[in-house]
Amino acid sequence: MSCFKVSESVDPGVTIIYNEFLDEYMGQANEIQLKVYLYLMRVLRVGKPTSVADIAEKFNFTDREVKKALSYWEKEGLLEVKKDRSRSVEGIRMLTPWYSATDAVYVEEEEEKREVKPEKPAKKVKQEESAAAGEDEDTAQILYLAEVYLGRPLTSTDTRSIIFISSELHFSPELADYLIQYCVQGGHKDMRYIEKTAIAWAERGVETASQAKLQVAPMDSSVYDVMNALGKSSKPTRAEIAFIEKWKDTYGFDLDMIMEACRKTVLATDSHRFNYADGILSKWHLEGFSSLSDVEKAEIDRKGQRIRAVRQGQGARKRTQSSSMRGDYDTGEIEKTLLSNGNY
Repeated sequence: MSCFKVSESVDPGVTIIYNEFLDEYMGQANEIQLKVYLYLMRVLRVGKPTSVADIAEKFNFTDREVKKALSYWEKEGLLEVKKDRSRSVEGIRMLTPWYSATDAVYVEEEEEKREVKPEKPAKKVKQEESAAAGEDEDTAQILYLAEVYLGRPLTSTDTRSIIFISSELHFSPELADYLIQYCVQGGHKDMRYIEKTAIAWAERGVETASQAKLQVAPMDSSVYDVMNALGKSSKPTRAEIAFIEKWKDTYGFDLDMIMEACRKTVLATDSHRFNYADGILSKWHLEGFSSLSDVEKAEIDRKGQRIRAVRQGQGARKRTQSSSMRGDYDTGEIEKTLLSNGNY
């Protein structure tokens, strides 16, 4: 008896997105990653072939951005990318969250669409994570540390990130301890941020907590005081830190002077506040100010000069008005004229 394939005659007009994706994955992904995943689910629903170039053209992305998005979802365990010998993408297998590989379906390249046989059943992602954590004491220790520092139970996404940091980046518990502590103290409890920081350290060759401490010198608390004074609640950027270091180290200003400049800045502008404050402090540096009392004395002097200038202007106007009322007459000439006419 022959087999046949059942398909819908028209586009059903809907695309099913798993609640697991919405709850666990969507919040961590960026715009490009979300668009690529949702489009793959869309073309999968209707059996439409696609390609990296097709997706890039549709959303005005580059091929590189699409490939990076595919790698991201592959690491998240929601798809698998098949590549040919030239490392070009020839097929994508969409994976249902927490289900076995037998439930997966391929979205294939336009020119190489072919029937794909299901592979042997694989363990569920959660089972794989639990087994990996159970077999690796270092990973289990890092998982515990993460829960302590984050102050909450780890999500499945958090767990995958920890396993990646431990198994793929080969972070020791000591290095992972410092990593998570450093990120949390900086106000970042998002595991995606922690993972990106770990990748950056690994790329710099950081292998121990001591090396990591050399990479990230402790942030001076005064930096956050200045940030707050300028209305900034985010982590300072390198440019912002450079401004503050210039004011403190190059100009030699104490925190009181810097905070006064910040106060004047906030009253004057809502935008580009670091540049505006830098203008104030640079002027004070050129004028030779070394303390807040110098600034206050200069402001009193300038205020006095303005008052004197106003008074001088008022006196000049009064003299001009008085002169106009008398008229500008030469009395000597008038007397000579009268005598010559015999009238005096």
